[in-house]
Amino acid sequence: MGEQCDIQAGVTATISDDGNELIISDGHDEQFRLQVPEHGIFYTFADHPTHGTCIIVAFDPPAMSTGWSDWYYRVDTTARSIERLGPRR
Repeated sequence: MGEQCDIQAGVTATISDDGNELIISDGHDEQFRLQVPEHGIFYTFADHPTHGTCIIVAFDPPAMSTGWSDWYYRVDTTARSIERLGPRR
């Protein structure tokens, strides 16, 4: 497995070796997996100024109309989804 990070109390996220999946666990057992957005790759974790620890999705070539290639995504463990927040500058 790739890089991992505690994204909230009792919840660990791990980037798959190929960057195509984000594995969410309770620290021991897998709870669910999330697929990377189209044309992206789960890249690393970073602190967002408002939303805390987020996953960074890198797009190559930049898939967004703004031209930014790295975007913050917040993990919603209740909805089992990710939400795009904005570009990582």
